Amino acid sequence: MRLFFRIFGWLIVALGLVLAARDLLISREDGAWAFQPLGELWFNWHPGSLNLLQAVTERYISEDLWFSVIQPVLNAPAFLPFLVLGVVTLIASMLLGRKKGERRRH
Repeated sequence: MRLFFRIFGWLIVALGLVLAARDLLISREDGAWAFQPLGELWFNWHPGSLNLLQAVTERYISEDLWFSVIQPVLNAPAFLPFLVLGVVTLIASMLLGRKKGERRRH
C-alpha cells in the first residue's frame, strides 16, 4: 500500500508540474501571467461530469460545500490542487509504513 501511495503521489506531482510548465509557456508567449483554472480545464475535458458534480453537491449534500470549498478549488490554477494532492499523498505514504516508535533510516 505504501508503494502505491508513493507512485500515485509522484504521478500527481508530475502532472501538476506539467500543467504549471504549460501555463508558464503560454504566459511567456502571451506576455502576461495567465494560469488556467482547474474548473476551465475540467470543463474543456468533460463538461457533463462537472455539471453533474455541481448538481449533486448542491442538491443532495450542501450548497455551502459547493460555494465555500469546491468552487474556490475549481477557480485555483489547475496545477496547484494537483501539487497539493501529490505532496499530501507522498507524506501519507511516508507515514503509512512507519510503526510506533520506529526511527527513520538514513
